Amino acid sequence: MSFNNTETNGEIDHSDEFSQLLNKICMNDEHADVSFIVENIKIPAHKMILSIRSSYFHSLFCGGFAEAKQAEIKLEVPLDAFKAILKYIYTGCLSLTDLESHQLIEIYDMAEQYGFDTLKNILSKYLTANVTLENCISILNAAHLYSMDDLQATC
Repeated sequence: MSFNNTETNGEIDHSDEFSQLLNKICMNDEHADVSFIVENIKIPAHKMILSIRSSYFHSLFCGGFAEAKQAEIKLEVPLDAFKAILKYIYTGCLSLTDLESHQLIEIYDMAEQYGFDTLKNILSKYLTANVTLENCISILNAAHLYSMDDLQATC
Protein backbone atom coordinates (compact mmCIF):
# COMPACT_ATOMS: atom_id res chain seq x y z
CA MET A 1 0.00 0.00 0.00
CA SER A 2 1.37 3.38 -0.91
CA PHE A 3 1.22 6.31 1.46
CA ASN A 4 0.35 9.77 0.32
CA ASN A 5 1.26 13.08 1.93
CA THR A 6 -2.02 13.44 3.75
CA GLU A 7 -1.32 10.34 5.86
CA THR A 8 1.87 11.87 7.26
CA ASN A 9 -0.16 14.99 8.09
CA GLY A 10 -2.66 13.04 10.18
CA GLU A 11 -5.20 12.26 7.47
CA ILE A 12 -5.85 8.92 5.82
CA ASP A 13 -7.48 8.90 2.41
CA HIS A 14 -7.92 5.49 0.82
CA SER A 15 -11.06 6.49 -1.07
CA ASP A 16 -9.50 5.47 -4.39
CA GLU A 17 -8.80 1.99 -3.04
CA PHE A 18 -12.30 1.82 -1.58
CA SER A 19 -13.80 2.86 -4.93
CA GLN A 20 -11.78 0.13 -6.68
CA LEU A 21 -13.08 -2.49 -4.24
CA LEU A 22 -16.68 -1.40 -4.82
CA ASN A 23 -16.05 -1.51 -8.56
CA LYS A 24 -15.00 -5.17 -8.18
CA ILE A 25 -18.33 -6.15 -6.63
CA CYS A 26 -20.41 -4.04 -9.03
CA MET A 27 -22.46 -6.47 -11.16
CA ASN A 28 -20.72 -9.38 -9.43
CA ASP A 29 -22.61 -12.33 -7.90
CA GLU A 30 -20.45 -12.35 -4.78
CA HIS A 31 -22.63 -11.38 -1.80
CA ALA A 32 -25.36 -10.08 -4.14
CA ASP A 33 -28.83 -10.23 -2.64
CA VAL A 34 -30.87 -9.01 -5.61
CA SER A 35 -30.69 -9.37 -9.38
CA PHE A 36 -32.18 -7.10 -11.98
CA ILE A 37 -33.42 -8.56 -15.23
CA VAL A 38 -32.76 -6.00 -17.95
CA GLU A 39 -33.25 -6.94 -21.59
CA ASN A 40 -33.28 -10.61 -20.46
CA ILE A 41 -29.84 -10.22 -18.84
CA LYS A 42 -29.45 -10.98 -15.12
CA ILE A 43 -27.46 -8.27 -13.31
CA PRO A 44 -26.54 -8.97 -9.68
CA ALA A 45 -26.53 -6.15 -7.14
CA HIS A 46 -26.47 -5.38 -3.44
CA LYS A 47 -29.57 -3.85 -1.82
CA MET A 48 -27.60 -2.11 0.91
CA ILE A 49 -25.33 -0.25 -1.51
CA LEU A 50 -28.23 0.72 -3.77
CA SER A 51 -30.31 1.87 -0.79
CA ILE A 52 -27.53 4.00 0.63
CA ARG A 53 -26.80 5.72 -2.67
CA SER A 54 -30.33 6.24 -4.03
CA SER A 55 -33.54 7.39 -2.41
CA TYR A 56 -35.42 5.50 -5.13
CA PHE A 57 -33.80 2.19 -4.22
CA HIS A 58 -34.08 2.96 -0.50
CA SER A 59 -37.83 3.34 -0.92
CA LEU A 60 -38.00 0.26 -3.14
CA PHE A 61 -36.16 -2.01 -0.70
CA CYS A 62 -37.08 -0.45 2.66
CA GLY A 63 -40.49 1.06 2.02
CA GLY A 64 -42.72 -1.98 2.15
CA PHE A 65 -42.84 -2.61 -1.60
CA ALA A 66 -43.09 -6.19 -2.85
CA GLU A 67 -39.66 -5.81 -4.51
CA ALA A 68 -38.03 -5.68 -1.06
CA LYS A 69 -38.59 -9.43 -0.75
CA GLN A 70 -37.92 -10.39 -4.36
CA ALA A 71 -34.63 -11.94 -5.42
CA GLU A 72 -35.16 -10.81 -9.02
CA ILE A 73 -36.65 -7.56 -10.28
CA LYS A 74 -37.45 -6.99 -13.93
CA LEU A 75 -36.76 -3.48 -15.22
CA GLU A 76 -37.78 -2.00 -18.56
CA VAL A 77 -34.71 0.18 -19.08
CA PRO A 78 -31.85 0.20 -21.61
CA LEU A 79 -29.16 -2.29 -20.58
CA ASP A 80 -26.06 -0.17 -21.25
CA ALA A 81 -27.51 2.85 -19.49
CA PHE A 82 -28.49 0.73 -16.48
CA LYS A 83 -24.98 -0.72 -16.26
CA ALA A 84 -23.56 2.81 -16.41
CA ILE A 85 -25.84 3.95 -13.58
CA LEU A 86 -24.87 0.92 -11.50
CA LYS A 87 -21.19 1.72 -11.97
CA TYR A 88 -21.93 5.30 -10.90
CA ILE A 89 -23.85 4.07 -7.85
CA TYR A 90 -21.03 1.78 -6.76
CA THR A 91 -18.03 3.97 -7.55
CA GLY A 92 -19.18 7.54 -8.12
CA CYS A 93 -17.42 7.37 -11.51
CA LEU A 94 -18.81 7.49 -15.01
CA SER A 95 -16.93 8.13 -18.25
CA LEU A 96 -19.05 10.29 -20.52
CA THR A 97 -16.63 10.54 -23.42
CA ASP A 98 -17.27 6.99 -24.62
CA LEU A 99 -21.04 7.44 -24.75
CA GLU A 100 -23.25 8.63 -27.59
CA SER A 101 -25.82 11.36 -27.02
CA HIS A 102 -28.76 8.92 -26.93
CA GLN A 103 -26.98 6.92 -24.20
CA LEU A 104 -26.31 10.11 -22.22
CA ILE A 105 -30.01 10.96 -22.46
CA GLU A 106 -30.95 7.45 -21.27
CA ILE A 107 -28.59 7.83 -18.32
CA TYR A 108 -30.07 11.27 -17.60
CA ASP A 109 -33.53 9.67 -17.53
CA MET A 110 -32.35 7.12 -14.95
CA ALA A 111 -30.55 9.80 -12.93
CA GLU A 112 -33.88 11.62 -12.81
CA GLN A 113 -35.74 8.48 -11.75
CA TYR A 114 -33.17 7.38 -9.17
CA GLY A 115 -32.61 10.83 -7.64
CA PHE A 116 -29.07 11.72 -8.73
CA ASP A 117 -29.32 15.50 -9.09
CA THR A 118 -25.57 16.08 -9.28
CA LEU A 119 -25.26 13.54 -12.09
CA LYS A 120 -28.19 15.19 -13.90
CA ASN A 121 -26.48 18.60 -13.70
CA ILE A 122 -23.20 17.21 -15.00
CA LEU A 123 -24.94 15.38 -17.87
CA SER A 124 -26.86 18.52 -18.79
CA LYS A 125 -23.66 20.59 -18.92
CA TYR A 126 -21.85 17.88 -20.87
CA LEU A 127 -24.67 17.61 -23.41
CA THR A 128 -24.76 21.42 -23.71
CA ALA A 129 -21.04 21.47 -24.49
CA ASN A 130 -21.35 18.65 -27.02
CA VAL A 131 -24.33 19.59 -29.18
CA THR A 132 -23.67 18.93 -32.87
CA LEU A 133 -25.75 19.11 -36.01
CA GLU A 134 -26.08 15.31 -35.89
CA ASN A 135 -27.43 15.08 -32.33
CA CYS A 136 -29.20 18.44 -32.01
CA ILE A 137 -32.77 17.20 -32.58
CA SER A 138 -32.59 14.28 -30.15
CA ILE A 139 -30.91 16.45 -27.52
CA LEU A 140 -33.49 19.21 -28.04
CA ASN A 141 -36.32 16.70 -27.55
CA ALA A 142 -34.74 15.47 -24.31
CA ALA A 143 -34.05 19.03 -23.15
CA HIS A 144 -37.71 19.87 -23.70
CA LEU A 145 -38.90 16.69 -21.96
CA TYR A 146 -36.77 17.36 -18.86
CA SER A 147 -37.14 21.17 -18.86
CA MET A 148 -33.43 21.82 -19.35
CA ASP A 149 -33.68 25.47 -20.40
CA ASP A 150 -29.96 26.09 -21.01
CA LEU A 151 -29.70 22.98 -23.16
CA GLN A 152 -32.81 23.96 -25.12
CA ALA A 153 -31.34 27.40 -25.78
CA THR A 154 -28.05 25.88 -26.97
CA CYS A 155 -29.87 23.56 -29.38
